[in-house]
Amino acid sequence: MTDPYADTPNLPSAPPARFNFSRFIAESNRGHPDRTAFVDDTGRLSYGELNRRANRLAHRLRGLGVGPDTFVGVCLERGLALPV
Repeated sequence: MTDPYADTPNLPSAPPARFNFSRFIAESNRGHPDRTAFVDDTGRLSYGELNRRANRLAHRLRGLGVGPDTFVGVCLERGLALPV
């Protein structure tokens, strides 16, 4: 069996104090869109696909009137939809 994280870059043991997750995903997508971002029992999600899904969700939320710094609650089962 191959390691599903073999193509994932090494990350620091702790994120910086002002770590921006959405910026990290966008930068990872620009540099390596085919690299694995998440893995679960059903498959894998690349940075490119994660970025596309996040953008689609952001546009939908904006269309519903959600703006910057607005909290939005979600209820999802664990899986590849959760990190979006």
